[in-house]
Amino acid sequence: MTTQKRLSVFILAAMFGLTTIVTLAQKPKKGELNDERKKIASEKNFIEGQKYFILEDYTKALGYFMHALETNPDNPTIHYKIGEIYLKNEEYEKAEEYAVRALQLSKENKYYFLLVGQVYNKQSRYTEAAEIYEEMINTIDSSREYLFDLASIYLYGNQLDKAIATYNRAEKSFGKLPEITYAKQKVYLKQNNLEKAVQEGKELVESYPGEGSYVINLAQILISNNKYDEAIKYLEAMDEDNPSYSNSRLLLSDIYRKNGESEKSRNNLKIVFENAELNIETKIQLLAGFISQLPDKDVEEFTAELAEKLEKSHPDEANTYIIYGDFLLKTGKKKEAIKKYLKALELDNSNFNVWLNILQIEWELNNIDGLLAHSEAALEIFPNQAIIYFYNGTSKVVKKDYEQAAEILEYGKRLAKKDNNLTGAFNGQLGEAYSALKEYEKSDAAFEAALEHDPNNYIILNNYSYYLALRKEKLDLAKKMSLRLVKENPDNATFLDTHAWVLYMLKEYKDARKYLERALKSGEPNGTIIEHYGDVLFRLGEKDMAIEQWEKAKKLDGNSEFIDKKIADRKLYE
Repeated sequence: MTTQKRLSVFILAAMFGLTTIVTLAQKPKKGELNDERKKIASEKNFIEGQKYFILEDYTKALGYFMHALETNPDNPTIHYKIGEIYLKNEEYEKAEEYAVRALQLSKENKYYFLLVGQVYNKQSRYTEAAEIYEEMINTIDSSREYLFDLASIYLYGNQLDKAIATYNRAEKSFGKLPEITYAKQKVYLKQNNLEKAVQEGKELVESYPGEGSYVINLAQILISNNKYDEAIKYLEAMDEDNPSYSNSRLLLSDIYRKNGESEKSRNNLKIVFENAELNIETKIQLLAGFISQLPDKDVEEFTAELAEKLEKSHPDEANTYIIYGDFLLKTGKKKEAIKKYLKALELDNSNFNVWLNILQIEWELNNIDGLLAHSEAALEIFPNQAIIYFYNGTSKVVKKDYEQAAEILEYGKRLAKKDNNLTGAFNGQLGEAYSALKEYEKSDAAFEAALEHDPNNYIILNNYSYYLALRKEKLDLAKKMSLRLVKENPDNATFLDTHAWVLYMLKEYKDARKYLERALKSGEPNGTIIEHYGDVLFRLGEKDMAIEQWEKAKKLDGNSEFIDKKIADRKLYE
């Protein structure tokens, strides 16, 4: 046997825990030679098994380990590896057989103890698992770290006193550690032993007087058990240079709030919001809570103050401006809200909901230029969001860019095909665009599709009726729709005007006059309604009164392109 071959055998023997190393210093006897061959065969099978074990091919690994065991049945390492595979396969009875045998063969290896303990744990045999861990810790000096696992086993078995005793043993070995203290506190609280849980916390604070997180932990236990005065004592003593200072102020704010001391609660919250060290997520959650309490004038003023402090302490966070914008929107300050949302987008333009809020506000404020500009910017980032196409197409309808509007609205409508409400809205706007383009067949189809989805949509009913009246087409349908409008909305001046104009086109001038006079009484009249009233009066032969109404209409928005000619020629033009 070469030196290299002899060395490899030695290494393998060490790996397997073999105690007899065969050398060629002298010629072995025949029986000894057979033993050596068996051991070498066992080693080869073990190495192959270990290779497949690493590759996680446990079936092949098990086969090789079993072959290794046949020629070396008293090797604890082989038993251990077989037990480990059965444990992974959740075959616990077989795992126990081999793990226990490995431990019987050698009690000097802590991993054999651990494997047996794991098998018992998996079967919820916590008493036996604890006994194994106790034996390991008492037998092997380097296994004291497993006192924590032993304590956990006692907890699983609901042996709380033994868990405490084990944590105390760990404390003697490793000193006063927060992990041990926290674990003991949980056990004491589970036993309803608040006094000992608090005492553990106090001892930890005394052992580490500069560590604010231990004070916070103690205070939280006290607060949870309504011991507010004692918690306040610890929290108020916290130095403002301590990294946990803001957390202490947060807890104090909550205590004072519960005690009804509103001013003290708010003063501590102000400190929290001024400190940039405290994470912004906590502050945003607090602000969101206050926003949910609106409308309330007192809450509104305090929330505004906190939002300002947040902006100063976290000026480079998009979420700062988003929550500030949400607050302003909730309080009706829509223009100011847009400014904050836009600032948020400067820092992070990927928040779709922020874009949506901006577009919705601009639509409500009738800021069509802003709606157009921001919807186009949003489409660059979210090209597959149908709602943005709706706002963009709608703004183009208002801007009278009808061809572009129709193209954009049609594309957005395809994206919105699974959203019936949004599809209906697209159809309403397409009806407008195609009507302006004089593509009346498409316009009517769009309006009818919108009404098919939502037959109670008054805006669609009004617009469709009015456009039919202007075209003097399908007037019976227009009359039916507009009559329903005024019956269900008797004080809506726009709907009254639409119905009157349908009647006008049907030459039912007297009835048209009645509805227009109702419209004039229903609200602030615009140029369209007054001009229509003049037209009806002219048809009824009251020319002087008609001209008087036209002159009034001329001074207002909404009059037609013929208004000056009507007045000058004292004649009706349509």
